[in-house]
Amino acid sequence: MSAMSRPLVICHMMSSIDGRLLVDRWTLHADGSGLSGISRMYESCGQQLAADAFIIGRRSMSEFDQVQIGDASVGPAKARRPYRDSEAHGRWAVVLDPGGRLRYAGPRVEGEPVLAVLSTQVTDVYLAELRRHGVSYAFAGKDGRDLDAALTVLHEVFDVDRLLLEGGGVTNGRFFAAGLVDEMSLLIYPGLDGRAGSPAIIEAEVAPGLPVFPGMKLQSMSTQVLAAGYVWLRYQVVVPAHATESISHGDQPASLAEP
Repeated sequence: MSAMSRPLVICHMMSSIDGRLLVDRWTLHADGSGLSGISRMYESCGQQLAADAFIIGRRSMSEFDQVQIGDASVGPAKARRPYRDSEAHGRWAVVLDPGGRLRYAGPRVEGEPVLAVLSTQVTDVYLAELRRHGVSYAFAGKDGRDLDAALTVLHEVFDVDRLLLEGGGVTNGRFFAAGLVDEMSLLIYPGLDGRAGSPAIIEAEVAPGLPVFPGMKLQSMSTQVLAAGYVWLRYQVVVPAHATESISHGDQPASLAEP
């Protein structure tokens, strides 16, 4: 896909020094600032990236107070068209929810309009529910995993030129494996997790024996030592055009009802 037909995708994450994702498992900050200090630092860096939208996975979206997770709402696949609510203004809060499991109390989370990326198997009843709550939506193919198609629609229908990819780790891994990440923005927290098997900021779904991200290279753009011991690293992600061909996305198909 041409870079001009989709948004610039920046994976923006924060991790502990050992690359782990879950904030509540990290050692305490030396200044005792707690979770509020972590959030402020992360959001401050994210604002400097000047994105039109952020995109997260279903599980991450379900952590917002205005969102609940329920059963999948799927049936036979149909031809579908994206829907943009007429009252939606501002930076989009995009969520990958193939099976239509999320239920919304209103059109926004944290003050930003929700845009659900779904499979074409979601039901008419579920789509009507989204429209009733003022939630916009787009589609990513029959299984909801055609990220190329989703990005094209985000750009052409929802005017997204710069997109922050903000996890979780599996969602990030899918974008990296598809060769759709242009930059990496990593804020390193001055602390440790240390637990074996603790979730990482990027986790790829790759069949055994295959390389994870073949041919990918990261070229440094900037390194900043920030206040309170944080370090902000930015990289350009370089992926040869042929590199993703050896990754078979069909080896581990997505379940529309996955957690």
